[in-house]
Order: sequence, then structure tokens, then C-alpha cells
Amino acid sequence: GVLFDQFHTVKEHNQGLHLVSEHQRSWIQAQKVLLRLPLVAKPKPPKSSTRQFCFSIVNHKYYEFFAIWIILLNLGLLTSNYYNMDDQHEKAVDAISYFSVSYFTLEAIFKILASDPITYLSDPWNKLDISTTAATWICIFQFSGSSIAAIRAVRCAKVLRIFSNTKGIELLFQTLIACLPGCMNVGMLLFVIFFVFGVFGVSAFGNVMKNRGINDYTNFENLAYALVSLYQASTSEGWVAMMEGCSVQPPECSGGNCGTQWARFYFVFFMFLEI
Repeated sequence: GVLFDQFHTVKEHNQGLHLVSEHQRSWIQAQKVLLRLPLVAKPKPPKSSTRQFCFSIVNHKYYEFFAIWIILLNLGLLTSNYYNMDDQHEKAVDAISYFSVSYFTLEAIFKILASDPITYLSDPWNKLDISTTAATWICIFQFSGSSIAAIRAVRCAKVLRIFSNTKGIELLFQTLIACLPGCMNVGMLLFVIFFVFGVFGVSAFGNVMKNRGINDYTNFENLAYALVSLYQASTSEGWVAMMEGCSVQPPECSGGNCGTQWARFYFVFFMFLEI
């Protein structure tokens, strides 16, 4: 939290926002968020009678409400699977699965006919729908066993579609997307901290013998293991044992397999930066 606050303070100072009032700063930030949001064109009814019928269906006021219930039914279906299912339950699950994928396929066809393929694919939610529907058909015809179960889980992504129909959740989702650039900057800073501490850890603790805190998975033998170990330490999981393992001294070790007492300062300072 302190890092985010300081980051925004420095950013506002560099952009000259510290010279304006609080009301003016809020207006500027609101304009930046609005500029990041795409413009949504109001759909126009097509001239063809068939396409007009499709247009009236997909734009009906109760259509999205019905689609949300189908999505929730599909999600409940995925959670109803269990080990060693009986044949009757498995047949019921398969029947509902075919109904769901058929409905979403028909929905995609209706939406494409109501507008056109380019307009349809210009909406990110439609891309999500058609991708998950295509993945479901692929798993039905091409895979079996554990593979089909894994690809079926992709359909859980359809629950995100509820965001597009719930204004409050959609606003929070759009706010999260607008905050991603700032989070990426902080994430790059954290990566640099991990990288520097990882390189130093390999140099200082790369030859430490295996002990209670240093094992085959948590060690500093190379940069990859060092980054994984530091990530584990950043979650406060076993970082004290790791610190003690890197500071091991004779007679528990010998020669170049011993650690160093500087490991305590190394881990405490790293945890201070992460917290």
C-alpha cells in the first residue's frame, strides 16, 4: 500500500497534478479513464426479414436474463461431476452439456446474422463466447478421458459474461482494467527486486549444503530455484527455516558448504521490502 501511494504521489508530481485542486485532479483522472474505454455503437436493425427476426431475439429485454441462467446452469453442471459417477448421472450430465453447447452455438449464429461477422467479433464478450463454444465442440469430437474434462473447464470462463450485464460489476471490472498499467509498473519494480536478490542469493548461498531449510526444491543453486525460493519467502511460508538454513555454521557443515550469518540480514531486508 505504501509503495502504491508513493508511486501515485511521484507520478502526480511529474505530471503537474500537485498544482491543481482535488476537484480538478478527480476530473482529469475521470477523463483519462473515459479515454481508455472503447466507444460502443448502438446496433441498427437489418433490412432482411430473417436477420430482423434474429435481431429482435438477441436484443429482447429478457434474452440476456435467460442467457445468464443458462450460464449458471452450465457452471453448476461442471461442479456436479464426481469420481466414479454412475451411468444415469453421467448421461444426465452429457445431455445437459449438449443442450448448453447447442444453445450457445445457436446464440452465436443468431448474433452473427443480426449484425455481421466483423461487428460480432469486435465485441470482446462475443470473442469469449465463441472461443469457449468452439473449445467445447472440439472436446466433444476430438478428445476423451482426462483431456475432455480439462477442456470442459474452459466453459467456466463464460461466467465472466455476467459482468457485461451487471452494471455495478462491469464498472468494477472496467476500473480494474484501467488500473492495470499502474500495476504493471509496480510489478516490474518487484521483479527487479526479486532478480537482484536472486542473483545475490546464488552468489552467497549457492553452495550451502542441504539441511532443514534448504532442500531439493528450496535452494539457491541457480537463478530459477532462487526466484522460486524468494517467491515462497515473500508469502511468509517457511522463510525463517530458509534463513536458518542459509546461515548454517560448523559443526553442522564443513568447508565451502557452510552458510553465512549475513543471511539473516539478507532475508529480513528482503521481507521488509516485500511487506
